[in-house]
Amino acid sequence: MGAYSIPPETGLLIPSDYNTLGVELAFQASEGTVHEQKLSIPFRNLSGADDAIEPSIGETSPRYQFLPNSPSRDTVPVSMSGILICKYLWIGFYVVWLLWAVWIKPAEKRESTASHFAHGVLAAAGFFLMFADVPARWLRIYLLPSGPWMQSLGIAITVAGMGVAIWARRYLGRNWSSSVTAKVGHELIRSGPYRWVRHPIYSGLLLSVFGTALVRHQVCGFVALVLIFIAWKLKRSVEERMMISTFGSQYLDYVRTTGAILPRIR
Repeated sequence: MGAYSIPPETGLLIPSDYNTLGVELAFQASEGTVHEQKLSIPFRNLSGADDAIEPSIGETSPRYQFLPNSPSRDTVPVSMSGILICKYLWIGFYVVWLLWAVWIKPAEKRESTASHFAHGVLAAAGFFLMFADVPARWLRIYLLPSGPWMQSLGIAITVAGMGVAIWARRYLGRNWSSSVTAKVGHELIRSGPYRWVRHPIYSGLLLSVFGTALVRHQVCGFVALVLIFIAWKLKRSVEERMMISTFGSQYLDYVRTTGAILPRIR
């Protein structure tokens, strides 16, 4: 509906037949200041009468019903459809990613448990923050407009990033692993997107996370983006050391001609 809720402390009892009524409201906040604001609120006339009745402060008539669960501007995004679409996209992507993991080579060397835990927890915290109903008020502050165009742009970027990650994964083939490993018979892939960047899967997934943050359009979405970026930067650093120990000068030459997640500017 896109209406604002009225705090119970205002004493406002409103009709409620799920229409919208414009109200000039003045109330005293806890700090003692008086606020005046015109709001659109949902209402229903419990008496069944057709005439619209102005709600009032302190009204006690049983014909009015207060709606405590009306959406509030600082707690509920204007549209939940976009973030729900992104949530389903990420779930679907994760399922495909796990099924694809069946066809990988056995590992010869692995990162330490502590290393895996460090970047894994940060990434998990980021995704939780992206989709959870966070309690902290400052995390729910809007940073961007939330119109349909922003929702559509964010969803399109999310899908595009996933496409890049899937494209890169296809070239990596059986050398891929969810944790940092060196495979038995590991190959250094330098075709496809690996011609320009060494970690194109992270490039695509970070693009997707950015797109989802646009859809969320609140502080929590961009804090989530930062957490996930840090997590994958840590993981990427471990991968670089693993590849250098596996391929030596061959990988160092590769590093000199490519970027990590963005193409190197020549």
